Amino acid sequence: MNAYQGAVKAVTFHRAELFLDEAIGAALRALVPPSDETRLYSHATQAGLSSRTVHFSAGDMQLDPTAQQLVGADGVAVPFQREHPDLPEYITTLALSEVGIHALVVRAIPPMVASSTTSLPVLETNAWQIALDPQTGGLSRLYDKRTGREWNDPLSAYAFGQLIHEAVIHPLGREATHNTARFVALDIAQDELRARMGDTAVFAHTRLTFDHAPQQLGGPVFDELVVQGSAAAIGRVSAHWRLYHQLPLVELVLAWDKVWSDLPEAAYVVFPFAAAGGRLELETSGGFFQPGSHAVGGQLPGTCSTYYTIQRAARITAESDAQLLWLPIDAPLVMTNAVHYNRWETEPYRWNGLLASMPVNHYWHTNFATSQRGHIRLRYRFFSPHGLHTEEALQMAMPVEALGWR
Repeated sequence: MNAYQGAVKAVTFHRAELFLDEAIGAALRALVPPSDETRLYSHATQAGLSSRTVHFSAGDMQLDPTAQQLVGADGVAVPFQREHPDLPEYITTLALSEVGIHALVVRAIPPMVASSTTSLPVLETNAWQIALDPQTGGLSRLYDKRTGREWNDPLSAYAFGQLIHEAVIHPLGREATHNTARFVALDIAQDELRARMGDTAVFAHTRLTFDHAPQQLGGPVFDELVVQGSAAAIGRVSAHWRLYHQLPLVELVLAWDKVWSDLPEAAYVVFPFAAAGGRLELETSGGFFQPGSHAVGGQLPGTCSTYYTIQRAARITAESDAQLLWLPIDAPLVMTNAVHYNRWETEPYRWNGLLASMPVNHYWHTNFATSQRGHIRLRYRFFSPHGLHTEEALQMAMPVEALGWR
């Protein structure tokens, strides 16, 4: 049944994409004049931004980033780069400085020599320096060169950007993550219920084993460090750490071929920030609030302190006033302070620097399949807003989907 539901969901999503493409094509035919050559169209809703990442599919075009560039109406040529190893999906950075529709054409250039592949686990741009830990797939260094701030906490039990799989191994199954566990944790359970819960471990955690040396790949839009790992309970994962040339942007892309789990499960991508004593603010409903605080600007007293849903980003401010924006693009359900699902307390707390995104959670038995499998793509972005207003920085950090070809 779950396999059938997964197939139906995939077909439904594919149909929705086809309908969206058809609607965008009809809109472009009505809005832009006919042309003798096919153009790629993108749209900007805010003026004055220096650069943004624009993502697009090849459609019916034959694209080769080593022999072609995109050229705008101003005659400025911009490179593009393949973003997905198996699909014709590409990325470029554009200066969308004016509100409205922007058109680009494809122009041939002399073929470029492909960048060499090395095993050096360090990348650097004018804005960032990162270093990869080949044993965990996470970062051992996330250094903002413009503010002089190291954002990775080297003392954490988790690597920065590490994928952790969690399975419920308690005899009560999901019940050990629901009200039974809650009543015991809050010390309001009766003796009979406490005895049912017992002292048996509730969760088992699994980490990836990385079995290949990291690769360093260069490109005209971004450079990346790539490492691959696997585990029986997780499947196979390829971790891509990217630094963009035209933006103060770091990105983690996890390409996960997830296996089936017979047990209730969750997964976390953990980010231990070196920001203990600093300030965490999460964006929701068009504004930022401080989780764990019941003061003005914080969360409502009595509301859930275990996990939160982020609209676009978390704003992290260190004691030195250096700031960082963290964007969990594809998995905005987030835990703070610990990878600990059975945490039910609602009292105020102080953030210790840890954030964990939850891309998988099958502890709720309503509206969710009992497990999940197949390909999952997760993106996490880190943007240094040095000298920028938060909204301007967020606009630059968020990915833009091109409208398509016409």
